[in-house]
Amino acid sequence: MRLGQCVTTARAKQPLIARWAQVAALAIVGVILSVVMFRIAKSADSARIEGALEFRAEWRARDIERKLLVAGKSAEALAIYLSAGGEISAARFHHFARLAHDHADLDSVLYWAPWVAGADRAAFVAAARREVDPTYDITDVAPDDQAVPAATRAAYLPQLYQESFDTVSSFNGFDLLSRPERKVQVERVRDSGVPMASAPFALLMGGARVRGFNILWPVYTTGVVPQSVELRRAAFRGVAATRFRLDHVLPGLIADTPDIIEAIDISVGSLDEPMRQVATFDPGLKHFTIGDSPAAIEAGSITTERAFSVLGLHWTLRFRFLPETVSAMTSTAPWAWLVFGLLATAMLVVYATRQATRLGAIEVIANERDDRFRRLFEENPIGMVLATSADYRYVRVNAAFCRMVGYSAEELVGHVRDEFAAPESRNMPPASAAGADSGWHAEDKHYVTKSGNTITTRVCVMRLPPTSTGEALVLKFVEEVTEQRKLEATLRQTQKMEAIGQLTGGIAHDFNNLLGIIIGNLDLLQPLLDTHQEAGELADEALAAALRGADLTQRLLAFARRQPLHPIRLALNPQVTEITKLLTRTLGERVRISLDLANDAWPVLVDSVQFEACIINLATNARDAMPHGGTLAIGTSNRQLDADYAASHPDVTAGDYAMVEISDTGTGMAPDVLARIFEPFFTTKGPGKGTGLGLSMVFGFLKQSNGHISAYSEPGVGTTFRLYLPRAEDGSGEWHAAIDPEIRRGDGETVLVVEDNEALRRVVARQLTDLGYTVVEADGAAAALDVLARAPVALVFTDIVMPGELDGFGLTRVILDRWPSMKVLLTSGFPETKINGALDGLAGSVRLLGKPYRTVDLARMVREAIEA
Repeated sequence: MRLGQCVTTARAKQPLIARWAQVAALAIVGVILSVVMFRIAKSADSARIEGALEFRAEWRARDIERKLLVAGKSAEALAIYLSAGGEISAARFHHFARLAHDHADLDSVLYWAPWVAGADRAAFVAAARREVDPTYDITDVAPDDQAVPAATRAAYLPQLYQESFDTVSSFNGFDLLSRPERKVQVERVRDSGVPMASAPFALLMGGARVRGFNILWPVYTTGVVPQSVELRRAAFRGVAATRFRLDHVLPGLIADTPDIIEAIDISVGSLDEPMRQVATFDPGLKHFTIGDSPAAIEAGSITTERAFSVLGLHWTLRFRFLPETVSAMTSTAPWAWLVFGLLATAMLVVYATRQATRLGAIEVIANERDDRFRRLFEENPIGMVLATSADYRYVRVNAAFCRMVGYSAEELVGHVRDEFAAPESRNMPPASAAGADSGWHAEDKHYVTKSGNTITTRVCVMRLPPTSTGEALVLKFVEEVTEQRKLEATLRQTQKMEAIGQLTGGIAHDFNNLLGIIIGNLDLLQPLLDTHQEAGELADEALAAALRGADLTQRLLAFARRQPLHPIRLALNPQVTEITKLLTRTLGERVRISLDLANDAWPVLVDSVQFEACIINLATNARDAMPHGGTLAIGTSNRQLDADYAASHPDVTAGDYAMVEISDTGTGMAPDVLARIFEPFFTTKGPGKGTGLGLSMVFGFLKQSNGHISAYSEPGVGTTFRLYLPRAEDGSGEWHAAIDPEIRRGDGETVLVVEDNEALRRVVARQLTDLGYTVVEADGAAAALDVLARAPVALVFTDIVMPGELDGFGLTRVILDRWPSMKVLLTSGFPETKINGALDGLAGSVRLLGKPYRTVDLARMVREAIEA
């Protein structure tokens, strides 16, 4: 009994021991991570400090280098002055030297040393004594620092003129060639043609010596540096030189700069001498100490070096950042990370301890939730399935799904979905069925039940997070929609039949209109058969109308098969703009696209994909009509099509429309071609270049969208298509057509009709005659001008596009030049934007009537033009 109790107690303590072991492990890991973070932060802080100090050293070195380069500019200026000015007097030299020297300059002496041949020594000295100093002579410096006459040499380079800017002693007449090291420097400067600095040497100052250096700048008689060494030696005239004291130069190099927090050891060398330390900057004393004793590097210091060359003189700067400087830059971040890590570890340990005591309660709650999920899954009236994501193998199914397919859970679990799916629903990739990781995917699927029946289901699928074992599952909700889909199919068929019925009504309406034309003409024909010569013309019109009626009937019957559309509310201008971007690449560089989009263009309800295909189709046809390039104009505007217009166009419903106008400057179409452009399989392109279905599809799309399309074309001028799309209203309600305006009639005024199309001219003449006007006809501009020269008229009504030298615009300009008070009414089927551009400069009495137009529009515009 006691043994059993011990075993039970041990088993109860096992989870508790495991939990406290996890808490202890968490504490150990937290301490280790805190130490690691401290070391990483310490390393990063050290790298930051070193980077900052490296940057300071680099900046300081570049600043000193720049100032050293600037220090030699006075000698360069003197050399340029001597090269350009020929001989120079003492007064001119001193005047130039004082002008060239600024109080901030670092040089101590500026002097000119000319090249003097040994044979010319006496003459040179005599001239110098007259101008410079009566005691002047070419001298050397003796070991006791006294000046002595120079020894006899082949050539001399004596100091002739000099300007001192401090107390450094300078021997007037001192020969720069007297010492070997100076001679070597002069020869290098002469032969290379470039300035050069000397190695540091001792300067005599009040009996003491200070270290300094010279910069020699070569001067040639040619004014510029000759090309070869031989030419440079022959043209060498002397050197312009400046002298520097290190005790003056070094403070100047750090003047006007940020405080220096580091010690700087400066070493200098040349081509002939090795690097030697010349000075040290003490950040505590804030000044340089001249000397060649290197300072000891303290422990904890950070040292870095920078080297550069200026005019052949090599400089090395060693920067020593002292321990107190480094310590001042050290951050407390590493210690902060250590404290933060230890605090975080302590908080996690406390949290883990509390969690360990609550784990038992959480396990009870988890079991209760699992039970609730099981009941929700099993008792749900909608079919539910758990399946693997990889191969869609059933893991768990509920009773509702079993009843739906007629199989038991044992018969379904372990089998893949396709074993029970209808053939058309098999082999679907699991990824598409599962949808996005965090979303639902819905689709219709067909299952074959155990009894052999095929049912349609609506399946919603979501991918679930991986289980604790890493298994990926999907959750399905399955609902049978067999009867619902049958009802939907029936409804679609009913709608299709209704559309076919509407199409049949349209055919009957158009055919009745054409029969009305035939009957009307036959009524007019009866009394004229024997006595009037127009009988033949009326009979021809009746026959043409009958043929057009038959052709239209066949064309409409071909459109009975409609395409599925997905109309959406569409902002017209942005859509046209986007399509135009595509057209720019499609049509090529020879076709220029012009846009004229109305700011207030109405939104439309249309299938955006089919609408885009429609515009591209028309634009492609326009490109083919412009083989040598041209302009494709696309515009949008708002239009109201009233009952009169709808009565003459059976496929139009009166109301508000947004219009898209597409016009090209291509070859145009003859009237017989224009009449057939919407016929299926009709094309003017060669074999293999067109199916003849493009415009038919455009026409069918517009009709199916409750829209309208019209076309206007002139051979050699271009073609215009106008697409009318129903306005998408924000609210609801019927559109009410406006009341027909009263037709304004004439009072016998004479109107000259200028139209090259005889049939159209005759129709317009009849309309105007019925409106009460006297009509005179002309078939072109020349005939119109003859009529105007013989008798006055109240109005000239002319088409714009006409053959001959003058079109409608040209005729209008001639008329207004000869008869300024004459009233002109123009008409055209091309875009208003195209016509408005050509009307610039015409008189204000000119009006425009766009084609096609109704009798009421003709009556209104004629009255407005006459009364203007």
